[in-house]
Amino acid sequence: AKPPPQQLPAVRWRVVHEVLKEKPDVLVIGKGYSGVMEVPDVIVQELAIEGIRVVVKNTSEAVGVFNILNYRKKVAALHLTC
Repeated sequence: AKPPPQQLPAVRWRVVHEVLKEKPDVLVIGKGYSGVMEVPDVIVQELAIEGIRVVVKNTSEAVGVFNILNYRKKVAALHLTC
């Protein structure tokens, strides 16, 4: 069962909410230089339910992936530290 939004971490839910407003085809998430930032499965699942493909990589890789994707509507959320 899908958890209600109030059970998601507040900062992360705000990011998801902003992404959903843009209605992209794909969201590329950068987990930081070393990939330390975690991306909870529930976030990826929530976006998939909305029809948004999610790509999760270390930030440097995420930037490269974002630049080569041929999706019409793409969004990146990049963690710049860690």
